[in-house]
Amino acid sequence: MKLVQKSLTSLLSVIYLLIGASFSSLSAQDNNPPHLAHYDPTKGFKPAQANLTEIFLQIAGSLECHGSPEPYLRHIQSEHARVSQLYKEKTGKKHAGRMPTHMSAAYVDLMVKNWNTLSSPLQLEPFAKEIGRCAREGIMGTRLGGTYAVQIFNEHQRAVAARMKGQSNAISGFEELRQRMEKDLLFGKLGGSAEGLETSRRDAVSYALTITDRFWRKSEEVRSIAEPAKAAEVNQGLKEFFLDLGYLAQSELEIGILESALRQL
Repeated sequence: MKLVQKSLTSLLSVIYLLIGASFSSLSAQDNNPPHLAHYDPTKGFKPAQANLTEIFLQIAGSLECHGSPEPYLRHIQSEHARVSQLYKEKTGKKHAGRMPTHMSAAYVDLMVKNWNTLSSPLQLEPFAKEIGRCAREGIMGTRLGGTYAVQIFNEHQRAVAARMKGQSNAISGFEELRQRMEKDLLFGKLGGSAEGLETSRRDAVSYALTITDRFWRKSEEVRSIAEPAKAAEVNQGLKEFFLDLGYLAQSELEIGILESALRQL
């Protein structure tokens, strides 16, 4: 069962233990932080997109800017409602929706509540900002021309579009994308190496390994101050917070493709 579906009661004892937990602050940003190219808080989020690379860059930029998944969560909820309304206007039928099946409105509300409750004691804001930065740099690469991650996103995007157009029956959900990234980019593999890879792939793998390391360090932090069962629950919950962003990225891609088709009716 996901952490965000559970009562916060079981976490309260952990929260107070975590008050003293520390996490290194990010270096001061310059006047033109790189994430503004993909997400500018003064302009807000872009409408649902049909480009998976841009979707992930916007999510990364939002995390880097806000240090919280809540702004993107609320944005994508409103986008699903908007596209569903457009679907009804164009077809006269009710749209079943493309939010991840486990992410009801109540689930999202509890997810946000749990994040905000844990944020201060776990120092989640700087953690999320660093994960956002690493994700952005892992997509753009040292030469800012895109890494192997972009190729993976493009291939997955084409598979999703083909399925939605009835041109393919191949399964192309977020789990398939996740498995591809774990295999090709070594996501979740402690002790992996990018040595010997060509630049585009090396950059993507290096940052995937860095993100994996950051999650491991944070999990060790939690394990050092909480009893094993509680630490395992919190660490699983932290992992699921970020995995849910991946599920939402997939859903944004799908409603972005859907909206593009609806606009042509």
